[in-house]
Amino acid sequence: MNAYKGPGQRFRRALLALGGSWMLACAGELQAVESAPATAQEWLATGAARLHERNAPEAAAAFTKAVALDPKSVIALLGLGVAQELLGKKDLALASFEKAVTIDPKSADALAERGRARLALNQVDPAMADFAKALEKVETTQPSTEH
Repeated sequence: MNAYKGPGQRFRRALLALGGSWMLACAGELQAVESAPATAQEWLATGAARLHERNAPEAAAAFTKAVALDPKSVIALLGLGVAQELLGKKDLALASFEKAVTIDPKSADALAERGRARLALNQVDPAMADFAKALEKVETTQPSTEH
């Protein structure tokens, strides 16, 4: 993941440092699919592999199939949004992130990705609100280090 130089790299690093892990969860599915993908999980793994290879068109196609098979998959919607961003389709990416937030309004990852997409579209105030909500979610799920 460190070699990735695409949109939002600094924010993704910060998000991972804070505990956001949707892409790591997706990467956990990076098992070789010997035959053509058939399930949402297999399409999710294929999309993650294509994103890792920086093959945005094939990643978007795979995540689209994963979403078609499992419309409530927040991870598939996040992957689709990232692939759409890489393809320069900022409005479609925002729509994918919006769907992810609608499905799981408590997802720090979905809120952060939506905020980043909004920022790319110069929607600064809504983006900052999403980032604040995402950080709030991360902070409330982190164990306290105070003794």
